[in-house]
Amino acid sequence: MHDRHCMKRDELKMADWARAELRRKIWSERRAGFFCQVRGTFVLLLFMTFGVLLSNHQVEAQIIAFEKIHHAIDALPPSSVSDRLRQNALNYEKQVDEINK
Repeated sequence: MHDRHCMKRDELKMADWARAELRRKIWSERRAGFFCQVRGTFVLLLFMTFGVLLSNHQVEAQIIAFEKIHHAIDALPPSSVSDRLRQNALNYEKQVDEINK
């Protein structure tokens, strides 16, 4: 039985040119797989970069809007803002009282 196993191994020996071709094929497949992973990583990083840029732009827009609102509020006379708030609160109370009647 041992002789039979050795004979099969001998029959499976490859020619040198076939072995070299197999090595080239395996190397080519590994290289293609590696570059596919590199490409996937690059695409992922590119999408993440766009996400960060969009998020950063949104934060900058919020900061600018916040500054403009505060400049507009600061430009109003202080009594005007508090009077408006007080009047709105009184109007709300009147509406609630009317609903409760």
